[in-house]
Amino acid sequence: MNIALEAILAKLPIEEIKTTLQEHIRPLKDRLPDKRLGRVVEYMVLGILGGETPVITEIARQHSKEGGESWAIANQRVRFLENKHIETCELYEGLYEIGYWTVAPEKPTYLVAALDPVNFEKPYVKVIEGASIVHKAPPPDFRY
Repeated sequence: MNIALEAILAKLPIEEIKTTLQEHIRPLKDRLPDKRLGRVVEYMVLGILGGETPVITEIARQHSKEGGESWAIANQRVRFLENKHIETCELYEGLYEIGYWTVAPEKPTYLVAALDPVNFEKPYVKVIEGASIVHKAPPPDFRY
């Protein structure tokens, strides 16, 4: 890391950001069968925010290189999504609770939570209901 980057990072409220993130995703982390998986959730959320995409390889690129190369980080994220001890409904319930506590100060009469699992990369999705494999191919020629 160069000196200019260190000076910029030193001005950022890194600890406050970490604390806010941990508090925000606590309902999801509390549903995980192993507390170590909560750290993977943190890294995935940071990767989604940093890369502005839910694509696993883009999430992995946002992670520090101290943890290994991007492919190793991506494999860790894939293992999390393929973990047989984590039920999809537990993830949905955790996300719903996060949404509930986010809007709770507004005192809504009901909350509609719409989750779109289709944005996860298809080769890695195996247990999310409604996800389908998209075979990558060039678009059809519509000139005829």
